[in-house]
Amino acid sequence: MDIDRNKGGFQTGIPSGPGLENCVPGKPVGTQQVQHSGIRLATEEGVMPSIIPEHSLPQAVPKSTTPTLLPSQTITAPIGQETVTLANHVSLQIFSSALTQHTKNVMLFLHGGPGLEYDDDYEPVTKWFVGNGYTVVAPEIAGSGTTGLENTSNSYSQNYVQDLKSVIHYLRERPEMQEKEFCVVAHSWGGFQLASLLTDETAEERGFFKQAAFISPNLDSAQTRLFADASEYNDASDGSLLAFGRTLVRNFEERHTGNEEKMDESGKMTVLNNPLIDQSLNEKFSPFYRLDKIPKELPCLFFHATDDEQVPSSLSVDAFAKVNNAGGNASIVISSKGGHRFFITGDTHQPGVTTNCFAAINTLVKQGGSSNNVVIDGDTLADNDIDAVEKRLLVADKAYENHTRALENFHNEIETPANGNGRKRIPPKRELLEKIATAHENLAKKFEMQGTPVARRNAESNRNSANLINKSLEKT
Repeated sequence: MDIDRNKGGFQTGIPSGPGLENCVPGKPVGTQQVQHSGIRLATEEGVMPSIIPEHSLPQAVPKSTTPTLLPSQTITAPIGQETVTLANHVSLQIFSSALTQHTKNVMLFLHGGPGLEYDDDYEPVTKWFVGNGYTVVAPEIAGSGTTGLENTSNSYSQNYVQDLKSVIHYLRERPEMQEKEFCVVAHSWGGFQLASLLTDETAEERGFFKQAAFISPNLDSAQTRLFADASEYNDASDGSLLAFGRTLVRNFEERHTGNEEKMDESGKMTVLNNPLIDQSLNEKFSPFYRLDKIPKELPCLFFHATDDEQVPSSLSVDAFAKVNNAGGNASIVISSKGGHRFFITGDTHQPGVTTNCFAAINTLVKQGGSSNNVVIDGDTLADNDIDAVEKRLLVADKAYENHTRALENFHNEIETPANGNGRKRIPPKRELLEKIATAHENLAKKFEMQGTPVARRNAESNRNSANLINKSLEKT
């Protein structure tokens, strides 16, 4: 998947802007190449080198250093909060201050999940953006933890897209929003929701946003779940095998459950019918495979930490390349530290990484677009850094590389050995299904021996599961 050299490739460095006090001087950019996960990124050959302005890059803050706060962060202006309820249980919180009444920028924030909601844990988001002149809008849409939305997260039925459309329509009609400009920031599963809208070519609402930023986005159901959950697989016992099967189904049910009253059997998640088992279903669900449909004129920023253990950082690297390869306009900032929830209050909060991330988003908005920037730990990619940068990316994402390869082998029915971290291998799809069926049969026998009414019901349930899987195997 090569970026077309005729499109000019990418330049490096985020231009200067408000909130970038912790900076390093820029470096000259020449013809450059980076290879990652089979992706080749290159600038156009023969183009004169450009110079990155000094003080243009957010720089990671050392552990021992107290992060430099933006001037507006030191102001403790009261933040007003309003909650608006829309149709079908959709709602949104609006945060503003005396400062934001006189500024044009609005940030729509899509939190992760599913099953979460925008609460006090997101206080760093609210304070930073309101303190920097942004009105903050935090919707609760399909799949969030609010009442009425828990079981409506089926992307196959496009609930995410419909709910986001309703939020956009409301904001368009709200009087004080008429002269505002909107950027959208999405974290984790919020990235899946946002990308579902942005890749829907029938949605004119995509033009509502001036910029889009993805923080640690989960864009591919199967790859992310395999990355996060494969450690639970162990074929040493029936119990551990069934635990993997239950995890496999539970995680996809949480993300794609939909309204079961309106769904037929083909839309419900089972051991057989889920994106990890069925790659074609995964491609139907996951917007990762349609990122070339994101509007070309929409500037996008990807921010990801390589120590993220829930969503692999290479997913953002690949997404960055996909968007630019299709002629889009994406930039990326990679941090070696931060994990998955670095801006959330509590033990995971890392103020330095948070400041760098939000400052990069602020720069994207204030400069009015993106420039295909690549920034890694505050450093740009320059000619003499290419080998080191490529090595750093591949080493940092080794776990993701292993799991991606396992997923490919999984669907190709090729056995793979256990990797170096002690996790059991993921067997070929047919073998896994046979093992899960056998585990259900063995558990059914154990329940039958107990003889109680509850045990008999459990035995019947496990027997039915085994029969369902065995029938599917007979057809293949």
